[in-house]
Amino acid sequence: MDPSQTKALTALEPFIQTVLTSKSPTPRFLADIITRATSAQGTYIFTELLQLEQIQSLQSSPEFKNYLTLLELFSWGTWEDFQATTGLPSLNEAQTLKLRQLSILSLAASPSFALTYANLLQSLSLSTPSELESLITATIYSELITARLSPITNPPVVHITSTAPLRDLRPLSLGHLIKVLETWEGRCAYVVNDLESQIEGIKASARKRAAKEATRDALLENALKEIKSEAKDTTTGQGAGARVAGPGHRKGHAGFPVRTVGGGRKNKGANKRDLEETEDDGEETFEDAPESGLTDDGMDVDEGVPIPQSSTAGGRLAKRRGG
Repeated sequence: MDPSQTKALTALEPFIQTVLTSKSPTPRFLADIITRATSAQGTYIFTELLQLEQIQSLQSSPEFKNYLTLLELFSWGTWEDFQATTGLPSLNEAQTLKLRQLSILSLAASPSFALTYANLLQSLSLSTPSELESLITATIYSELITARLSPITNPPVVHITSTAPLRDLRPLSLGHLIKVLETWEGRCAYVVNDLESQIEGIKASARKRAAKEATRDALLENALKEIKSEAKDTTTGQGAGARVAGPGHRKGHAGFPVRTVGGGRKNKGANKRDLEETEDDGEETFEDAPESGLTDDGMDVDEGVPIPQSSTAGGRLAKRRGG
């Protein structure tokens, strides 16, 4: 049971016990019980009192039968029903406030009723928006509704988000209730089917994205393998090309070959022109060349082939001296 129902039944229990413990309650006594019960603070459920045999006996009393009708209105009726029913006893201030508050619960539960200021003022027989706002505020503090006022909207409305389950069913309203529940069931089934369809669509999209990502990763992995393979082949080719020259191929600084002419300076039999060319070639040495296999000039040179004296200026000079 909802806490609000428990609280309301607790407030009504003393009046039920008073009726049950009375041996021979008179119609006037029962009418007074109805007036006190509907005026008491915290009493919002009246079915348990209405179903008592003693209270139902008022139907046979022409003078107090209208009190039974009034109790029925507090159980499931509205302020408009009270206004439309003739011969009912007048209400005190507490009864008026309570019946209007209970009417708000019924109006909020009606899907066809727009909770505008104008509609509520008419249904509750109020004169000004301030009276309506005071009534809504009192109903909120009584924990009957959860609501918010919007007086500056066009039109001004009351937003009721929840109501306490304190209203009873009207007689012969079970068929209508079944139709309402069937409609609600159909809407729930439609929502569930729509959600399942959306979930399946999301799963299908996720599978497509996963397949695309897998294809992309495979292409990327193959491309990386090809790049690594090409880089390895290039490195292997450069190493083989460096060995082609063989051990007899000499290089100078930074791998440049050194040119020697006629054995360089070690060939003392070379003529002056050869010596000058050798000296010119010596200017190509590098101070920072490797130390192994270098001459005094810092260059690795081959031994020149001796030049016959008969073909040099030195040979002619020797002949003159000999002659």
